Amino acid sequence: MNLDIKDYEAVRKQLFIKVSSVGKILYAQQDIPYERRENLAITAHVLLQQKEEHPVSADVTNPMLEAFGITKDQLFRDAAANSSRIFPAQITDMNKLMAELCMDMMPEEEKAEMTAEELQQILDDLETTADTRYPMLVITNERKSEGAAAIFYPGVMDQVGRQMKGNYYILPSSIHETIVVPDDGNTKRQDLEAMVKAVNQNQVAPEERLANSVYHYDTKNKVFELAESFEKRLKNQQLSKGDHKKPENQENKKHKGLSF
Repeated sequence: MNLDIKDYEAVRKQLFIKVSSVGKILYAQQDIPYERRENLAITAHVLLQQKEEHPVSADVTNPMLEAFGITKDQLFRDAAANSSRIFPAQITDMNKLMAELCMDMMPEEEKAEMTAEELQQILDDLETTADTRYPMLVITNERKSEGAAAIFYPGVMDQVGRQMKGNYYILPSSIHETIVVPDDGNTKRQDLEAMVKAVNQNQVAPEERLANSVYHYDTKNKVFELAESFEKRLKNQQLSKGDHKKPENQENKKHKGLSF
Protein backbone atom coordinates (compact mmCIF):
# COMPACT_ATOMS: atom_id res chain seq x y z
CA MET A 1 0.00 0.00 0.00
CA ASN A 2 1.37 3.39 -1.03
CA LEU A 3 0.52 5.62 1.90
CA ASP A 4 1.89 9.08 2.63
CA ILE A 5 2.40 8.78 6.38
CA LYS A 6 2.35 12.60 6.71
CA ASP A 7 -1.02 13.00 5.00
CA TYR A 8 -3.54 12.71 7.82
CA GLU A 9 -6.58 12.45 5.55
CA ALA A 10 -5.00 9.39 3.92
CA VAL A 11 -3.77 7.97 7.24
CA ARG A 12 -7.10 8.55 8.99
CA LYS A 13 -8.83 5.87 6.91
CA GLN A 14 -6.23 3.31 8.02
CA LEU A 15 -6.20 4.09 11.75
CA PHE A 16 -7.15 1.52 14.37
CA ILE A 17 -6.64 1.00 18.09
CA LYS A 18 -4.96 -1.58 20.28
CA VAL A 19 -4.98 -1.93 24.06
CA SER A 20 -2.16 -2.87 26.41
CA SER A 21 -1.16 -2.13 29.99
CA VAL A 22 0.10 1.34 30.90
CA GLY A 23 3.00 -0.37 32.65
CA LYS A 24 4.27 -1.92 29.42
CA ILE A 25 4.32 1.43 27.64
CA LEU A 26 6.08 3.18 30.50
CA TYR A 27 8.58 0.34 30.84
CA ALA A 28 9.41 0.44 27.12
CA GLN A 29 9.66 4.24 27.24
CA GLN A 30 7.80 4.48 23.96
CA ASP A 31 7.32 7.97 22.51
CA ILE A 32 3.70 7.38 21.61
CA PRO A 33 0.44 9.08 22.53
CA TYR A 34 -2.04 6.95 24.46
CA GLU A 35 -5.39 7.26 26.17
CA ARG A 36 -5.48 5.91 29.67
CA ARG A 37 -8.45 3.87 30.88
CA GLU A 38 -7.61 2.98 34.47
CA ASN A 39 -4.41 0.88 34.16
CA LEU A 40 -4.95 0.18 30.46
CA ALA A 41 -3.54 2.18 27.56
CA ILE A 42 -5.28 2.60 24.22
CA THR A 43 -2.80 3.24 21.41
CA ALA A 44 -3.30 4.28 17.78
CA HIS A 45 -1.83 2.46 14.79
CA VAL A 46 -1.78 2.78 11.01
CA LEU A 47 -2.66 -0.27 8.92
CA LEU A 48 -0.05 -0.49 6.16
CA GLN A 49 -0.91 -3.88 4.70
CA GLN A 50 -3.94 -6.05 5.31
CA LYS A 51 -2.89 -9.67 5.79
CA GLU A 52 -5.13 -12.43 7.05
CA GLU A 53 -2.72 -13.68 9.71
CA HIS A 54 -0.61 -10.69 10.71
CA PRO A 55 -1.56 -7.27 9.31
CA VAL A 56 1.41 -4.94 8.91
CA SER A 57 1.01 -1.73 10.89
CA ALA A 58 2.96 1.19 12.31
CA ASP A 59 2.59 2.87 15.69
CA VAL A 60 1.42 6.47 15.71
CA THR A 61 4.19 8.36 17.53
CA ASN A 62 4.15 11.77 19.18
CA PRO A 63 6.23 13.29 16.34
CA MET A 64 3.69 11.90 13.84
CA LEU A 65 0.82 13.38 15.84
CA GLU A 66 2.53 16.75 15.81
CA ALA A 67 3.07 16.50 12.05
CA PHE A 68 -0.61 15.66 11.53
CA GLY A 69 -1.56 18.96 13.16
CA ILE A 70 -4.47 17.45 15.09
CA THR A 71 -5.26 16.94 18.76
CA LYS A 72 -4.77 13.67 20.60
CA ASP A 73 -8.53 13.55 21.22
CA GLN A 74 -9.25 13.68 17.50
CA LEU A 75 -6.65 11.00 16.78
CA PHE A 76 -8.24 8.52 19.17
CA ARG A 77 -11.77 9.46 18.21
CA ASP A 78 -10.97 8.75 14.55
CA ALA A 79 -8.96 5.61 15.33
CA ALA A 80 -11.69 4.08 17.51
CA ALA A 81 -14.42 4.82 14.97
CA ASN A 82 -12.35 3.48 12.09
CA SER A 83 -11.47 0.28 13.98
CA SER A 84 -15.10 -0.81 13.71
CA ARG A 85 -14.77 -0.76 9.93
CA ILE A 86 -11.28 -2.30 9.58
CA PHE A 87 -11.56 -4.92 12.33
CA PRO A 88 -15.27 -5.21 13.26
CA ALA A 89 -16.15 -6.23 16.80
CA GLN A 90 -17.43 -9.74 17.43
CA ILE A 91 -19.58 -10.54 20.46
CA THR A 92 -20.01 -14.27 21.01
CA ASP A 93 -21.77 -16.29 23.69
CA MET A 94 -19.19 -18.36 25.59
CA ASN A 95 -21.40 -21.46 25.45
CA LYS A 96 -21.56 -21.22 21.66
CA LEU A 97 -17.80 -20.74 21.50
CA MET A 98 -17.17 -23.81 23.68
CA ALA A 99 -19.60 -25.87 21.60
CA GLU A 100 -17.76 -24.91 18.42
CA LEU A 101 -14.46 -25.81 20.08
CA CYS A 102 -15.80 -29.25 20.97
CA MET A 103 -16.90 -29.71 17.37
CA ASP A 104 -13.43 -28.74 16.15
CA MET A 105 -11.96 -31.45 18.39
CA MET A 106 -14.17 -34.15 16.86
CA PRO A 107 -12.18 -36.50 14.57
CA GLU A 108 -12.56 -35.58 10.90
CA GLU A 109 -13.48 -39.15 9.94
CA GLU A 110 -16.50 -38.97 12.27
CA LYS A 111 -17.58 -35.65 10.81
CA ALA A 112 -17.25 -37.05 7.29
CA GLU A 113 -19.82 -39.74 8.09
CA MET A 114 -22.42 -37.20 9.24
CA THR A 115 -24.76 -34.97 7.29
CA ALA A 116 -24.72 -31.20 7.73
CA GLU A 117 -28.03 -31.48 9.62
CA GLU A 118 -26.60 -34.04 12.05
CA LEU A 119 -23.54 -31.90 12.72
CA GLN A 120 -25.73 -28.86 13.34
CA GLN A 121 -27.90 -30.89 15.73
CA ILE A 122 -24.83 -31.90 17.77
CA LEU A 123 -23.74 -28.27 17.91
CA ASP A 124 -27.21 -27.18 19.05
CA ASP A 125 -27.28 -29.91 21.72
CA LEU A 126 -23.89 -28.83 23.06
CA GLU A 127 -25.09 -25.24 23.37
CA THR A 128 -28.35 -26.31 25.03
CA THR A 129 -26.69 -28.52 27.66
CA ALA A 130 -24.08 -25.88 28.58
CA ASP A 131 -24.27 -24.24 32.00
CA THR A 132 -26.42 -21.13 31.55
CA ARG A 133 -26.40 -20.04 35.19
CA TYR A 134 -23.40 -17.84 34.48
CA PRO A 135 -23.88 -16.25 31.05
CA MET A 136 -20.61 -15.05 29.59
CA LEU A 137 -19.75 -13.16 26.43
CA VAL A 138 -16.43 -13.05 24.58
CA ILE A 139 -15.58 -9.68 23.02
CA THR A 140 -12.96 -9.64 20.27
CA ASN A 141 -12.64 -8.67 16.59
CA GLU A 142 -13.40 -10.76 13.53
CA ARG A 143 -9.71 -11.72 13.23
CA LYS A 144 -9.69 -12.86 16.86
CA SER A 145 -6.26 -11.24 17.11
CA GLU A 146 -5.44 -8.26 19.32
CA GLY A 147 -9.17 -7.92 19.74
CA ALA A 148 -9.29 -6.83 23.38
CA ALA A 149 -9.54 -3.26 22.09
CA ALA A 150 -12.98 -4.06 20.62
CA ILE A 151 -14.61 -3.41 23.99
CA PHE A 152 -13.52 0.23 23.55
CA TYR A 153 -15.10 0.64 20.11
CA PRO A 154 -17.87 3.27 20.03
CA GLY A 155 -21.12 1.84 21.37
CA VAL A 156 -19.81 -1.65 22.16
CA MET A 157 -19.99 -1.34 25.97
CA ASP A 158 -23.61 -0.22 25.75
CA GLN A 159 -24.43 -2.97 23.25
CA VAL A 160 -23.00 -5.55 25.65
CA GLY A 161 -25.01 -3.97 28.47
CA ARG A 162 -28.22 -4.49 26.50
CA GLN A 163 -27.33 -8.14 25.94
CA MET A 164 -26.44 -8.57 29.60
CA LYS A 165 -29.54 -6.61 30.67
CA GLY A 166 -27.55 -4.52 33.13
CA ASN A 167 -24.14 -3.87 34.64
CA TYR A 168 -21.29 -6.28 34.07
CA TYR A 169 -17.68 -7.17 34.85
CA ILE A 170 -14.95 -7.21 32.21
CA LEU A 171 -12.17 -9.80 32.51
CA PRO A 172 -9.02 -9.10 30.48
CA SER A 173 -8.51 -12.59 29.11
CA SER A 174 -5.55 -11.49 26.95
CA ILE A 175 -4.65 -8.84 24.38
CA HIS A 176 -6.84 -10.86 21.99
CA GLU A 177 -10.17 -10.75 23.80
CA THR A 178 -12.07 -9.78 26.93
CA ILE A 179 -14.68 -11.87 28.73
CA VAL A 180 -17.82 -10.31 30.15
CA VAL A 181 -19.89 -11.67 33.05
CA PRO A 182 -23.05 -10.09 34.49
CA ASP A 183 -23.00 -8.16 37.75
CA ASP A 184 -25.79 -10.04 39.52
CA GLY A 185 -25.01 -8.53 42.90
CA ASN A 186 -23.63 -11.81 44.21
CA THR A 187 -20.39 -12.12 42.24
CA LYS A 188 -17.32 -11.44 44.35
CA ARG A 189 -14.75 -9.20 42.75
CA GLN A 190 -11.95 -11.01 44.59
CA ASP A 191 -12.99 -14.34 43.04
CA LEU A 192 -12.90 -12.85 39.56
CA GLU A 193 -9.48 -11.30 40.19
CA ALA A 194 -8.13 -14.63 41.44
CA MET A 195 -9.42 -16.32 38.29
CA VAL A 196 -7.82 -13.72 36.00
CA LYS A 197 -4.47 -14.02 37.78
CA ALA A 198 -4.55 -17.82 37.62
CA VAL A 199 -5.35 -17.84 33.89
CA ASN A 200 -2.63 -15.27 33.18
CA GLN A 201 -0.05 -17.26 35.10
CA ASN A 202 -0.91 -20.70 33.73
CA GLN A 203 -2.41 -20.21 30.28
CA VAL A 204 -1.42 -16.86 28.76
CA ALA A 205 2.02 -16.09 27.33
CA PRO A 206 3.67 -13.10 29.09
CA GLU A 207 3.68 -11.00 25.92
CA GLU A 208 -0.06 -11.58 25.47
CA ARG A 209 -1.15 -10.72 29.02
CA LEU A 210 -3.25 -7.60 29.36
CA ALA A 211 -3.75 -7.11 33.11
CA ASN A 212 -4.47 -8.91 36.37
CA SER A 213 -7.29 -6.49 37.14
CA VAL A 214 -11.05 -6.83 36.78
CA TYR A 215 -13.12 -3.97 35.39
CA HIS A 216 -16.77 -2.97 35.71
CA TYR A 217 -19.19 -1.14 33.44
CA ASP A 218 -22.09 0.80 34.92
CA THR A 219 -24.67 0.88 32.12
CA LYS A 220 -26.84 3.58 33.71
CA ASN A 221 -24.05 6.09 34.31
CA LYS A 222 -21.86 4.81 31.44
CA VAL A 223 -18.81 4.43 33.67
CA PHE A 224 -15.91 2.08 32.89
CA GLU A 225 -13.71 1.59 35.94
CA LEU A 226 -11.77 -0.91 38.00
CA ALA A 227 -14.15 -3.24 39.82
CA GLU A 228 -12.55 -2.18 43.09
CA SER A 229 -13.27 1.48 42.27
CA PHE A 230 -16.89 0.59 41.48
CA GLU A 231 -17.27 -1.06 44.88
CA LYS A 232 -15.90 2.04 46.63
CA ARG A 233 -18.15 4.34 44.59
CA LEU A 234 -21.19 2.21 45.39
CA LYS A 235 -20.32 2.18 49.09
CA ASN A 236 -19.91 5.97 49.14
CA GLN A 237 -23.29 6.39 47.44
CA GLN A 238 -24.94 4.16 50.02
CA LEU A 239 -23.29 6.07 52.87
CA SER A 240 -24.36 9.36 51.31
CA LYS A 241 -27.97 8.19 51.11
CA GLY A 242 -27.78 7.14 54.73
CA ASP A 243 -26.50 10.58 55.78
CA HIS A 244 -29.37 12.28 53.96
CA LYS A 245 -31.89 10.15 55.80
CA LYS A 246 -30.50 10.78 59.29
CA PRO A 247 -31.70 14.39 59.72
CA GLU A 248 -35.22 13.36 58.70
CA ASN A 249 -35.26 10.52 61.20
CA GLN A 250 -33.90 12.76 63.95
CA GLU A 251 -36.56 15.38 63.17
CA ASN A 252 -39.26 12.74 63.35
CA LYS A 253 -37.94 11.61 66.73
CA LYS A 254 -38.04 15.22 67.98
CA HIS A 255 -41.69 15.61 67.02
CA LYS A 256 -42.52 12.28 68.60
CA GLY A 257 -40.75 13.33 71.78
CA LEU A 258 -42.89 16.48 72.03
CA SER A 259 -46.14 14.55 71.71
CA PHE A 260 -47.68 13.71 75.10
